[in-house]
Amino acid sequence: LHSFPTRRSSDLGRELWRFQTKARIARVLLAHESVYLLDMDCHLHCVVAATGALLGTVDVAPASSTAGAMIACDGKLFVATSTNVTA
Repeated sequence: LHSFPTRRSSDLGRELWRFQTKARIARVLLAHESVYLLDMDCHLHCVVAATGALLGTVDVAPASSTAGAMIACDGKLFVATSTNVTA
């Protein structure tokens, strides 16, 4: 995942930060000043939106599962996979 400035400035087009995972990223959600990345192995990564610093990684389902959807609501994050829903 790459982050770039969105405003017109001298920084336009300059990469702000980069975060890489071992597996391909299946879903991305921006909420709570964080970027949530669900990879194809069902690992959920949380990074600070402003800096790309990793806050943590959690396995939300077995790697044999398929990454599904993510929804943020009422300060919680809900992650659906082919085998479960985690809040």
